[in-house]
Amino acid sequence: MLKDEPASDGSAYEEYVMTATGARGSGILAMRQWSEEFAFAHGELPTSCVDRQYRRRVRKLETA
Repeated sequence: MLKDEPASDGSAYEEYVMTATGARGSGILAMRQWSEEFAFAHGELPTSCVDRQYRRRVRKLETA
């Protein structure tokens, strides 16, 4: 979904860029949903994905 490449600013760092697989979206959405659950401190407000048409929060992806 992501790969690392030399930083676009020419510095010694690297940055993550999306692969063709990542651009299809479901993997990125799953990572975002994981971060909503685990990456925020207690009391910190997480972001959430909202369906533009129905203005409802996108359901959590489930694996089979």
